[in-house]
Amino acid sequence: NGKSYSSMLVSVTLKKEFVKQSEKHYTQLKSFGLDAWQIRNITNTLSESEIEQHLNHVKMNAHAIQNKGGYLVKTFKAVGVPLDKALF
Repeated sequence: NGKSYSSMLVSVTLKKEFVKQSEKHYTQLKSFGLDAWQIRNITNTLSESEIEQHLNHVKMNAHAIQNKGGYLVKTFKAVGVPLDKALF
């Protein structure tokens, strides 16, 4: 109607379950030796279920994987997560 807007405010509310799951994944990824910026790249690129699949695979094959952090970096890079530098 002829009006212009200079800004827009958007409010997002996260469910408690989602936040708890994200914290759990952060803790698990951190325990495997990933840096905070790598974890941010992973969580901002992949869905919770995709991250869970990778973590479950590492847990199930823990006896065969010597460097779990390196293995995770390699598999996350293979699915398109940028882990060469901090993006987020």
